[in-house]
Amino acid sequence: MSLDAQAVLVVQRVFLSSSWTIELAVVCAQWLLFANVLLAVWLLWSGKARERHAVLEAAWSVGLALLLTFLLALCIQRVRPYLTLPDVTLLIPPPHKTAFPSGHTSSAVAIASAFWIGNRRVGFLAIALASLVALGRIAVGVHYATDLLGGALVGIASVAIVRMIHRALRRRDIEASAQTHHHDA
Repeated sequence: MSLDAQAVLVVQRVFLSSSWTIELAVVCAQWLLFANVLLAVWLLWSGKARERHAVLEAAWSVGLALLLTFLLALCIQRVRPYLTLPDVTLLIPPPHKTAFPSGHTSSAVAIASAFWIGNRRVGFLAIALASLVALGRIAVGVHYATDLLGGALVGIASVAIVRMIHRALRRRDIEASAQTHHHDA
């Protein structure tokens, strides 16, 4: 049995130990990602341009991460643990697509990375949330650890790509503005 499969079994064994840990796993896997909305409101409310910009970059990054995750999942077609490992119990309704990479993890890490750039404290909280989301996805039986690693890499790459595109657009706009002012003079 692979290390990936063993990790799922160990994590699930811990979370299946009581009814409250099962509920915790389900909350982390399905709902905790949405706690980032509260962090986004906090950043938007702060009034600082850098923090408001981090929320915008997080939104674009999540969109890109989900697109990349979808495309990779189509290509890789990895079967989820609950379908391949007889000792794994599915704790949530069956997801519709394949396991690699984790879309929840890619989204959570994209948000956390963008928030980290805008505000370290909020970013740290978002990283903690992303870690719990990822752990929950293993605990409910829908992902292997390598699915989470793949999702995290997609999330980080998405933020990097969005920031690179934003810088290029900003540079283009500055150059266009300079050209306009030069011709007006």
